[in-house]
Amino acid sequence: MYSSENFWNRVSSHSSDKIGKIGLQIIHRTTSYLNKSDTVLDFGCGSGLISIELAKAAQDIVAIDTSEKMIKIAQDKSNNIPQKISFLYTDLFDQRFKNNSFDIILAFNVLHYVTDTKKTLKKIYTLLKTNGIFISSTACLGEKRSLPRIFMTVLLKLGIMPTTNFYTKIELQQSIQQSGFFIKEQRELSNLPELFLVAQKH
Repeated sequence: MYSSENFWNRVSSHSSDKIGKIGLQIIHRTTSYLNKSDTVLDFGCGSGLISIELAKAAQDIVAIDTSEKMIKIAQDKSNNIPQKISFLYTDLFDQRFKNNSFDIILAFNVLHYVTDTKKTLKKIYTLLKTNGIFISSTACLGEKRSLPRIFMTVLLKLGIMPTTNFYTKIELQQSIQQSGFFIKEQRELSNLPELFLVAQKH
């Protein structure tokens, strides 16, 4: 069992069947980078709603999450869907994933929860093919004081939330660049801010 799995298993029972406004923006922006020949890894796929939509624009998607209950929900949602998509209960460091094997790696609403950002980004870089694309959307909770930031700080102190990184936009950008990526696109999807980044492997 993964360190934060209990939390996400509990949250899974409240997962929505509808894609929200930010999710729709993510799908729209991400689809413009996908080709029908692409092999995609969706890291931290949750209940799979975005993965299923993006599978329509790629050759195949491997979607992973460290919450077994989230993966079960995603698998149920994907029944009878013709797109080639696999939902796996595992993490980014699964030995089945080979270096230089993915055209695109996605990480939506996940980077601020990883325990070792540097190690995670280096692994993403290694798994991508040359010129591969890394697309992420991350809540930059360190950018300014906000109700979500205050709420999450309280939950962290109570031991309810898993590890949470309070990035600023600059800190997140620099972390990705220092891992060897060139940033191709960045935009805020909400006032939180939720930062959408597209980065390419050199």
